[in-house]
Amino acid sequence: MPAYAGWSTLNSDPVLTILALGAVLAGAAASGLAARAVADELGSGLRLGAVRARELGVDPASVTPSTLRARRATQLLNARLRHLLPRVFAWRDARASERHAVRCARDLPDMIDILTLGLQSGLSFDAALSAYVEHFDTPLAAELEHAQRSYQLGICSRRQALQQLCVRVSDDSVMRFVAVVNDALTLGSPLLATFGTLSFELRRYQKLKLEERIARAPVKLLVPLGLCVLPAVLILLMGPVLIQMISGLHL
Repeated sequence: MPAYAGWSTLNSDPVLTILALGAVLAGAAASGLAARAVADELGSGLRLGAVRARELGVDPASVTPSTLRARRATQLLNARLRHLLPRVFAWRDARASERHAVRCARDLPDMIDILTLGLQSGLSFDAALSAYVEHFDTPLAAELEHAQRSYQLGICSRRQALQQLCVRVSDDSVMRFVAVVNDALTLGSPLLATFGTLSFELRRYQKLKLEERIARAPVKLLVPLGLCVLPAVLILLMGPVLIQMISGLHL
């Protein structure tokens, strides 16, 4: 009976009925507006994510607003760390450039041998270089492809493109190869005999550098030996003596 008492009161009083219906309609309208606002926010976020994905060259279906926010936060953190720790990032970039130069110099003698085979078969220097770039996926091949496209598209001359290669790959072997190629193409001297001698000398130079690194290895091992092995040896040697001294003092 009490459950139907309120309903009978509403039926008997039309004012209360109108107020109740108005409250229900107002609540439904507020819920609808809130749902629409949430949908608009999600839709705008997805549209913004699609635009940014197209700018970044990523599939828009795989990008969500949370992913973009995380990527943006990572970029801001990286920029802030670069601003606060410039020397650390400069050292990291220098180390990466040095490793890249070492990998390019390691592939240089093999590249010269391939160019020599191309020249022996009747190809020009550019054709032999194109054959190496097309069939090999190495850091040196990528750098040579960049240089070749630069002078083929008319951005700069062949000499300038090879000089820019020396700037990107700061290694003595690469600089020597560029100097030999520029002098030979400028003066018209044959590259075939020059490449044979150059390949032998570069391999010998790399062998000497490797022997030098091996000779420096014992000196570099002194620091970890001193920090890790020497304390353990001292503990093993001096531990029993210290124990006897402590026991004698207690007696």
